[in-house]
Amino acid sequence: MNFSSHTVSVPVSDTLCAARAGVRNYLARQIEWSCTLLPIIQSYRTKSLDKVMRLASLLGSEEFYVAVIPLMTWIIASPHVARICVMLFGLNMGVGNFLKNSFALPRPSLEYLVTKDKPLPGAKLASDAAVADKKEALSDRSLDARDFGWPSVHSINATTLPFFILRCVFGSAFIWTVETPVLQMAAYAFCLCYTALICFSRMYLGVHSPADVQGGMLLGALQLRVWLAICEGVDATVMGENGILTLFGLTTLFLLLHPKVSPGTYTQEESVCLVGFVCGYLAAFKLSDSLGIPVSGEGIYTSLSVDGMDWSRTGARVLLGMPTLLLCKELTKLVVKQILKVVEPSYAKPDSEAHRRAAVADVSVKDTDAAATSAAAAAAAGGDSTDGVRRRKKKVGFMAVTEAMVSEAVGESCGGEESKNDEDFVQLTLSMAIARYIIYFVGYGMHVTLFAPLMFRALGV
Repeated sequence: MNFSSHTVSVPVSDTLCAARAGVRNYLARQIEWSCTLLPIIQSYRTKSLDKVMRLASLLGSEEFYVAVIPLMTWIIASPHVARICVMLFGLNMGVGNFLKNSFALPRPSLEYLVTKDKPLPGAKLASDAAVADKKEALSDRSLDARDFGWPSVHSINATTLPFFILRCVFGSAFIWTVETPVLQMAAYAFCLCYTALICFSRMYLGVHSPADVQGGMLLGALQLRVWLAICEGVDATVMGENGILTLFGLTTLFLLLHPKVSPGTYTQEESVCLVGFVCGYLAAFKLSDSLGIPVSGEGIYTSLSVDGMDWSRTGARVLLGMPTLLLCKELTKLVVKQILKVVEPSYAKPDSEAHRRAAVADVSVKDTDAAATSAAAAAAAGGDSTDGVRRRKKKVGFMAVTEAMVSEAVGESCGGEESKNDEDFVQLTLSMAIARYIIYFVGYGMHVTLFAPLMFRALGV
């Protein structure tokens, strides 16, 4: 029987794909132009400033917020504020990761980094000893090369979380009508400096373009404005009847709709872990509330002053809560891994094709210099002009990361044994995603709002 080959499409899908392509091309042009500003920013790099910027970048990282959330939950007096801050953090990360994989826009190429072996001609450089060497520049990049660039999630979080907390503390009253106007001005000035320092550090270290940071700040400001209007209603819904079921349904839908790239990046894995944590945090919070277990630090922090802090209870909660949090997470991980080895045999076989492909599923970044050289050689063989070669070299160097990540997803098909390996790989990937979800749901989220509060109540802290 003769089967003719046809292409099947859906008008809605075609429209969305065309819109995505148009937006992506526009963003790519903005990012490419803004990257020309990075050498000017980095031409002032010094050893001392490098340390400051790396610290600032760390203070704006997801890891920092994940470490602060338990302390905020156990110490501050308002469980309501803790919950809505966690939901805002989850919203920030979810929107940022969704857009990263949707547009698959690369981070700045290494050609924009100023190093000892490649100073910027004509730029105002500090002494050679003060300019970051190539090894340090590559180290900065390697920490953030696991995902795409636009938008900067650091910038989203730095724009929303500090100012939302200020709104919760001071309210919306005009500054001169409050009892402590000087304190309020100082708090807002500190948050402005905090946001500016984190956003600038991402460009200074060369891990984000100015367009990435600008996009993150604009998205953060928009999300903050919307969240201020709906946060009370969202919190009431989640903590109300059937609220947790609604939360599970919406977060599951989000994960099912989350864009996936091949080869895979850390973004989707991070989204799974984040959803598991937020759902575990809120579900255990509601359970603790129904059981009469106090989660927040009521009575520990009673005013905006040092005298208002019960330091003995605060220290006890930190010293007991954080180590047991790490222990609970590791124990949960150990149990889940053992279960995974039983239900998913391919996970227990390091030499299996599925396991090998899962181990190398991180971002595969091509050498941009080699790619640019190949493009130049091909252009020369084809008789292109020098300007044409330069333009092609720049384009290849800038877009190499994206092309490497999406190459497998465009026009490739498998059959036979390779198709079977793909099925094994998909099954293993799904099993590992469920495992990560459970680890963060139980080992992290539930510990913060159920296991640790139980321990605090038993010990009287």
